Amino acid sequence: MTTQYDPTTPYPQQPPMGAYPPPQGGYPSVPQQFKVPGVGPVIAFTAIFGVFGAISAARRSGKAKRAGFPTNKYWVTFGITLAVVWAVGGIIGAISSIGAAKSTTPPVTAAAATVAPTTPSAVPTTEAAAVPATDVVATEAPVEEVELADDAYTAAWLQDEIVANGDFKSADGEPSEVASATCSALDIDEMGVGSYQCVIDFTSGQRQSQNINLDDSGAWVTVA
Repeated sequence: MTTQYDPTTPYPQQPPMGAYPPPQGGYPSVPQQFKVPGVGPVIAFTAIFGVFGAISAARRSGKAKRAGFPTNKYWVTFGITLAVVWAVGGIIGAISSIGAAKSTTPPVTAAAATVAPTTPSAVPTTEAAAVPATDVVATEAPVEEVELADDAYTAAWLQDEIVANGDFKSADGEPSEVASATCSALDIDEMGVGSYQCVIDFTSGQRQSQNINLDDSGAWVTVA
């Protein structure tokens, strides 16, 4: 049987949108791209501002919670970072306190040791008593200038004689080498014979002030 098209018959209308039932299980949802907040800002904020880093941890924890992600890592990060900051601060404070204590503590000075003065022996033979060691040069004013003879003994000659031939010994009998001597006349005649005061430096670093008598033969002896 053949069906003929009748142009006068109205065209059937299409059902409105949504008239068909949705497929089983519903329409597929379009997945949203959501970036999980990182913990880096929490670390930085806590390291700089300390306990105020909790603000950063709370904000990122809230974002992660709304997106359905775990939130505990932000608070763990905050706690660990804060503990590290406090530990480092405590170490630095302790080191600073130790350094400040050392800088304010007066230096320990060794008690002045009583050094037994060396016992010089005169040239040529006579042994004389030593005077206490001193770091002060001769305090006795030298006598007025005496016009010395051409062949007179001088303070410079005596200084060289002490360095070259001085026979000094320490209290335990060990030789004490003379490094230098500085002498000034106290009471002498025109031949340079008389008393001198000399400051004698030893190679050991000790210094002694000695009164020395010089006779007309060139022999000298220390006196107390």
